[in-house]
Amino acid sequence: MRVIRCCLLSAFIGMSSSAEATSLKHTVRQPMNLTTSVVPASLNGQPHTEFAEVVTAIIEEDSSPWSRDWQPHLPLIWQTPVTPSHAQSREIRMGYLRMDIAGKTATLRHDVHQELGWQLALMTDNPTADVPGWIRLRADGCYGDADTNCTFDPLPSLDRKGIRHHLLCAAAPDYDGGTLSYLLQSDHHADVLMTISNDIVNNGVSHTLTFSRRRMDMPCGPSAEEGSELSLDDGDDTESSDRATKPYAAVAKRAFQNITPQRTPAAHRCQIDLYVDRDGSFATALAQREDDNAELCGRGIEALRAARYPTNPSGKIIHLKTMITRQ
Repeated sequence: MRVIRCCLLSAFIGMSSSAEATSLKHTVRQPMNLTTSVVPASLNGQPHTEFAEVVTAIIEEDSSPWSRDWQPHLPLIWQTPVTPSHAQSREIRMGYLRMDIAGKTATLRHDVHQELGWQLALMTDNPTADVPGWIRLRADGCYGDADTNCTFDPLPSLDRKGIRHHLLCAAAPDYDGGTLSYLLQSDHHADVLMTISNDIVNNGVSHTLTFSRRRMDMPCGPSAEEGSELSLDDGDDTESSDRATKPYAAVAKRAFQNITPQRTPAAHRCQIDLYVDRDGSFATALAQREDDNAELCGRGIEALRAARYPTNPSGKIIHLKTMITRQ
């Protein structure tokens, strides 16, 4: 028998996609076009790697955090080691590779014949540390025009590789430029958090991806207590009383009605913080607890993102904390 409980106190969360795990064996293809000019020039003549192969290499490195001397089985051209600086975050090591996503490559604006290499950087938030805490992946210099492939949907590529992904945090474009954080899972390897951030460049949008082993490194939402990352004018702009959130709780309850985890029969729970804008549009949703079930959280967040909310007569952002339980 399945028991369904929804406790609506004040917040959110979404959908997850899953795929049966397949072999994580690497397959590096030959160059798509050896005559194409590539930036940086050191990548000319190098083979292409599909996006999911890069993610596979990141997942397979089981040390935590990643090692500075990490040598993935990828055709990376490593650059000269970066000199430590006093910046809050810095690049410990950086390399370039030719990468495509579903056969598409990033290109320079107005020049579809000049391919852009992807930059992979081992990063740290501690200017004195020499051990990377996270990895950054981006097509450096991609300006976000329609024909430059600076943005892409990475999930179909992960599905084909058998890498499971569960959405844990989502922010609409008006908040942090639009950000999604997925927990990536593959059998026999440690979980990795992948965050896709939208960078506004020359009136275009480009994607930067970051990978972390810390599940709660989600930059795409406010804390459940303050909501400060929503760039509110003051603390009074968030409303979370039972009376104010009652219509939104009803919407969330309907959204959660048919959500069922797929992979295991054990009991699952997920706490989600949902923020709805003044005009009733979705703002942010994030899973706040590390012990929550990632698959159930992912399905819940996707359901909340797709729901339609009423406008708030008070003109304030609504903060709704929700709990999904499935058995």
